[in-house]
Amino acid sequence: MQQKTKRSHNEKLKRILDNIANLEPKRYTELYDHINSTNEWGDVGKGTTYLRRHFNFANTRRSNKRYWIDRGWNYEYAEKQAKHYIIKFGLRSPFSIEFWLDKINPETQTKYTPVEAEIKRNSQRPICSDYWVAKGYTNDDAIKKAKLVKQENGKKGSLRSKQASSKERRERSCRCEEFWVARGYTKEEAMHKINRIQAESWKSHTPSERNDRITRWQETLNNKPEEEISRINKAKMANGYCISKNEKSLFETLLPLFPSLDTQLTLKTDERRYIYDIHAKNKIIEYNGDFWHANPAVYDETFINKRSKKSISEIHESDAKKLDFARSKGYNVLVIWEHDFKLNKEETLSKCIQFLKQ
Repeated sequence: MQQKTKRSHNEKLKRILDNIANLEPKRYTELYDHINSTNEWGDVGKGTTYLRRHFNFANTRRSNKRYWIDRGWNYEYAEKQAKHYIIKFGLRSPFSIEFWLDKINPETQTKYTPVEAEIKRNSQRPICSDYWVAKGYTNDDAIKKAKLVKQENGKKGSLRSKQASSKERRERSCRCEEFWVARGYTKEEAMHKINRIQAESWKSHTPSERNDRITRWQETLNNKPEEEISRINKAKMANGYCISKNEKSLFETLLPLFPSLDTQLTLKTDERRYIYDIHAKNKIIEYNGDFWHANPAVYDETFINKRSKKSISEIHESDAKKLDFARSKGYNVLVIWEHDFKLNKEETLSKCIQFLKQ
């Protein structure tokens, strides 16, 4: 019987990294140095598992952008490779419409139409009423059942979120600074990548699709348990960001005229980060709600915000710092007040259009 050749330490390291596969060169070196400097693994299998857990590698296929981003590649390359594998191997998810459009509907013996594909896709997901209708439930019962599953999922997600530390939660999301810093990027590079991902993701959808996404997000939020909704809202307020209906209306009206327009520009100081409402290139439009920003045309100098416990002067001082910081970074800023927008929407829109065209 032939005796197995014992692998050298370097051979084991190479085998571990080969198991991860498709690593960007700098990422390869980073992981090699890390695994070489730790004793928290024994064999190749344990070493591979250790790296996957330590660096939060998502359990995804090559057709998923996250697969490539985790391995150190930039967003553009990740998107290109994911599309390549989808086309080459047909690696579409059964939860996507495209997956079913290529298949034969057994009831009609022809390919699924877009409407049929949408129903079939939803029938794979217990959070959709179509799933329960396919199992024989009535429409009313199916809607109730789907809502119940959503609520249960929300509770489970809330529990998992509470059990994980804030650091762990943020290191798992490519939309958080910690995710990129853990992968060797500077904080500035991390924020650039996050802004790029958010912008690319938003721009890839039509205005109609964006409205649908916002509506679905709101429905998902409303189906979450009360404690989870409260936690999310507190997090929004802590980050200084909360979208109003009028702000959304302003953005959606301007978007067809300025396709490069986007929301949630993040700029970070040494002490904190600021999130600006609407932006395009070097222009920022801040939509200020009368109550939260203490509109001087509505409130006098004795006003104190009962929610934030801040006086009108403290609110204005805080807002001025935010605007001054954006200007120091080379941005031009236009402030739109809720009162003005409601009073004369056309005039306000005209002011925004003129500002963006300058």
